[in-house]
This record gives sequence, structure tokens and C-alpha cells, in this order.
Amino acid sequence: MATLSDQVRDYVYRNYIVPAREKKIASVTVTAGDVHQALKFDSRRMSLVCAALNTAKFERQYGVRLLQRSGSGHGPTATFTFAVHSASELTPQALF
Repeated sequence: MATLSDQVRDYVYRNYIVPAREKKIASVTVTAGDVHQALKFDSRRMSLVCAALNTAKFERQYGVRLLQRSGSGHGPTATFTFAVHSASELTPQALF
């Protein structure tokens, strides 16, 4: 059975990472509050969303790399920017 953290990582993968890769976009930025709202978690789960995205497990499992984390510590404005492709996989247009 998938944990809530697994649900967060899977949601971000399907709704952010996969579309970016299909469009050959180099990076995506995920806002914790958006993920929290989409998954309809109660307010006590905001820190879980942040923790699930701020792990090496997410990076290894989905082949991404955390480039930047900003915003509030474990709040709805916390943002995570992930690299989703290596530079060799990108077309020149995808770099803009």
C-alpha cells in the first residue's frame, strides 16, 4: 500500500515531471500548497508534502535533481525546482 509520501511523489511525477519531459523542458517548479490542495490533504499534512519532495528517494526514484528550494520551511509557499533532463537530452528550444 502506498504511503501518503508515496502519493505525493507519484502525483508530482505524473503531473509535473512527465509533462515536462514530454515537452523537453529542463526544469519544473512545484509549490507545496498546490500539491497539498490537489491531493485534498487536511491542513496537518502540509509538512508531509514538503518532506516527501525534499528527499533523495524522490530524486532517485524519478531521475530528477533538486536545483532549488525556497519559500516557507514546511508551508504552502515552499517551492521546489527540479531538473528533469540532462543537458544532452534537451533541444535548444527547451532551454528558453
